[in-house]
Amino acid sequence: MSLAELNNYKKLHRLDQQKSLIRDFKYDKNNSQMAYFIHKNVDDMDEVESKILLTKLLDNKKIKAELLKYELRYLNMNFKIKDFDDFVNFVRITLNRYHMKAGGYLCEDTEWGQHDHTSKKYPLKEGEYIFDNSIKRINRYDFQITTFISDLLHFLTIHKSKKLGLSYRLIEYTDDICWMVFKISDKSKRSKDAPQKN
Repeated sequence: MSLAELNNYKKLHRLDQQKSLIRDFKYDKNNSQMAYFIHKNVDDMDEVESKILLTKLLDNKKIKAELLKYELRYLNMNFKIKDFDDFVNFVRITLNRYHMKAGGYLCEDTEWGQHDHTSKKYPLKEGEYIFDNSIKRINRYDFQITTFISDLLHFLTIHKSKKLGLSYRLIEYTDDICWMVFKISDKSKRSKDAPQKN
């Protein structure tokens, strides 16, 4: 047996011992036994051991949230949506997939409000659509929410054609509440509606 094989065997044996210790923990947030184990061993753990321990600490919901955050940040499906209605639907599907799963936990509403040109809340023209959600003023610049909005904007922008507009605004509404607003517009409709120069 070579020295490298012997070291690998020792590492695997140590990992098996730690696995059995980890399995014996009661998994709750205030487990001082687990915290003590981490305190004593974290500096000597390799990447595999650290990942195994981390998966014991995180529930499946948190693991999926991290996976969805990664997906949202890096996924490029290599297409551009040209049709206004198709893009509105794409935004709707995107918000349903990621909101409250990959971020947006500080939002007041679990679903985004939707408004078209018939809206009484926003003065929209045909070819304009708004998705909105409220957030407490104190949370409006929270790192988690700003990162989530930034990732959403990036994801949506790389999947729309240039003829479609997408903007985001944070509107201060009352002393306690702000509105986060995504506005989609069909630029070709705006140019048709614009007055013609003679």
